[in-house]
Amino acid sequence: MLTQAADKGHASAQLYLAQIYRSGDADLAVLADAAKAAVYLDKAATQKQPDALFALGDMHLHGTDGRERDLTKALAFFEAAGDAGSADALCSAGAMYYNGVGVPSNFERAFELYQRAAEQNSLPALRNLAAMYVEGKGTPQSIDMGVYLWKVVQRLEQQQQQQPQSAAAAGPSQSTEPESAK
Repeated sequence: MLTQAADKGHASAQLYLAQIYRSGDADLAVLADAAKAAVYLDKAATQKQPDALFALGDMHLHGTDGRERDLTKALAFFEAAGDAGSADALCSAGAMYYNGVGVPSNFERAFELYQRAAEQNSLPALRNLAAMYVEGKGTPQSIDMGVYLWKVVQRLEQQQQQQPQSAAAAGPSQSTEPESAK
């Protein structure tokens, strides 16, 4: 049924199949198949599925899953995923601009991307904005605004910690900085 939906053009089904084929799934009796994973991921990305675009950006950033390391492509995929609604991708693109990974360092562009991610309730983006305000990078320095944002982040993190474990485990933790920039 999932294959039928994917083959009829359902982008989320294509992404899910790509994930299944990437590592295999014993419960579904599906063996890992990198070629099929790539086909379904590319189909989902062609339809602007944000998680598929983000995954391609990450693969090009790190040169994994048969994708060559290409920082220009990584940034393009992250920005496309951000335009499609991925806050994590906006943070990754922002980190590339902040750290000058594959592009000249551009604090103003990084700040803009982190702001867009923060508007989608991204805690990593809020943390980065707080630091940028304190440091005066990409924006006029405002220690008051930086401290305020740090307090907002702390309050939101406390709220997340108080949620039941199943709700807290619903999504993966995202790095705000490309591995190559750490």
